[in-house]
Amino acid sequence: MKLYEYMIIYVFDSGLGRIQFTRSEPIRSYDDVVKVEKVINDEKKLDNLFVIDFKLLRVYEVKENERDSK
Repeated sequence: MKLYEYMIIYVFDSGLGRIQFTRSEPIRSYDDVVKVEKVINDEKKLDNLFVIDFKLLRVYEVKENERDSK
């Protein structure tokens, strides 16, 4: 299974933030960015979060059972 690791830069009500974010699929569309925003918003409990930039850091392979153990 391929994993895609991104650096995500976002803005929210009180400033800027960044987070490393790993997905099992690449970000290909605006809908994918909205999904990332929702996950970060739910995790960080931030209001009005908006992704302003992202960069693919690396793509790597893991075995399915290795990912489940992390």
